[in-house]
Amino acid sequence: MLRHPQSRAHHQARHDRHRYRAARHERAGKTEGHRHREAQIAKGGYAFGARVNALLAANALPETIELVREVVRATSPRGFMHGVKLGLVDGYSPEEVAPKLNFPVLMISGREDRVNPIDKNAAVLIKQLPQGRLEILEGAGHLPEVEKPELVNKLLREFFG
Repeated sequence: MLRHPQSRAHHQARHDRHRYRAARHERAGKTEGHRHREAQIAKGGYAFGARVNALLAANALPETIELVREVVRATSPRGFMHGVKLGLVDGYSPEEVAPKLNFPVLMISGREDRVNPIDKNAAVLIKQLPQGRLEILEGAGHLPEVEKPELVNKLLREFFG
């Protein structure tokens, strides 16, 4: 396999940046969200089986539910928590993120998303994104790319086409 000569250096720099952020987070102390996620994991691997219902729309097909259940169960709790720590290091506020996005943005949200409700995230972001486009998919939850793959792919082709 051919690799770009800078790819190793780039990867190392990303890795160092993530370690720095994680260490900074540890020094800053745990947030309420972090404590909540740790408690979920302590109940048995983030209560992964039960969590599926929160990720999908109420009318999700049984095959979709089982697929997501298997993927979530295969998720490493340690890796998941590492991601949570990195995500919470600097906090997250749609109002602070939006002005930094000075390029076209396509947001695809499921109407039934209970993890990142539209009114608390996508609707706030889109108001501040001059080049933003928000597509809200009926009958989808937090994973529209899993629940409505044909529609999501169509939207992506249109956006990047």
